[in-house]
Amino acid sequence: MSQHVRVLIKLICINLIIMVAAGMNAYGQSVNYGGTGFTENGANDGSVSGNVTANISGDDFIAGQLSLNTDVTLGNVPAGLTPSLTTVPPATVWNAQLSAEQNAWQSVTFGNGLFVAVASFGLGLGEPNLVMTSPDGINWTAQAAAEQNFWTSVTFGNGLFVAVGTSGFNRVMTSPDGVNWTAQAPAELNSWNSVTFGNGLFVAVSQSGTNRVMTSPDGVNWTAQAAAEQNNWSSVTFGNGLFVSVS
Repeated sequence: MSQHVRVLIKLICINLIIMVAAGMNAYGQSVNYGGTGFTENGANDGSVSGNVTANISGDDFIAGQLSLNTDVTLGNVPAGLTPSLTTVPPATVWNAQLSAEQNAWQSVTFGNGLFVAVASFGLGLGEPNLVMTSPDGINWTAQAAAEQNFWTSVTFGNGLFVAVGTSGFNRVMTSPDGVNWTAQAPAELNSWNSVTFGNGLFVAVSQSGTNRVMTSPDGVNWTAQAAAEQNNWSSVTFGNGLFVSVS
């Protein structure tokens, strides 16, 4: 790991991140914009003191087109550290990416440094790969699903990717790495629309069947649970200590 000073400010419609790095030891360092410069909040090793200042030229910027010493000039950079600059578009700017295959992709999650998406069916010739993975959300690799089912949702928790579907006998599949998948039996042969993970538990909801909720501590062994009402439950999530589902 390298020593670094991270500078982050909001410029019109982009975020500007300046990284100053060198050496082999890492330390925690945060800086905020403080009017005339970027003021250091604190370093846990005391190796950096004072302010890292930035002089920004111009009023409008495009992500990916900024450069050091042209648009941004840094001052008071700690000796021996070499600055670099990265621009990050805000969440309101979306870039189209090519999927691994032209399938009907239903759900995507992130875990263990990997994006994993699942599809319900393929739109091309031959047997489709109903899973795709990516380390960066840009470059995708097709992966074979455990079975050619209609996969509707995928989540990550407890070191495991878990997907559910609405067709087939084994309507659950699990994977430790997003690449190698194992078919699992659901609690009931319902049309499982969504799955999430929270508080040490996988929870899936269904649009059909008697018990339209099922839970599992490991993604493998599932227990049927009664829903509040016999609705077409379409999605479930976890947050703030609570599982929430909608129909």
